[in-house]
Amino acid sequence: MNSNTVQLRASSDNNESTQYSSIEKLQTTILFLTTKYAQTNNMEFARAVYQHLCLINDHDEASSELKFFSQSLIMEWRIIVCMKGSPEHISSPKPAYGPDK
Repeated sequence: MNSNTVQLRASSDNNESTQYSSIEKLQTTILFLTTKYAQTNNMEFARAVYQHLCLINDHDEASSELKFFSQSLIMEWRIIVCMKGSPEHISSPKPAYGPDK
């Protein structure tokens, strides 16, 4: 079989493959958005990552492991989205340790 050949599912599995595909598309989109955020530091990409993680977390067909993983990432991306948009984050905060303390 050629490496470019795509195996098709039986028509009885069509609904399952459609639902799997939507989760897979969400995951692929998150990878794209995180890459774009890393390249540009644009907050629109960070907000989109957060929103897509929430979509995975709320998806009925997502496994419990995927939901657990997405929840931990949601917490991290929420910090990025909320903190980067706040004026306190724009000014450089002093570290809690070091010679000044």
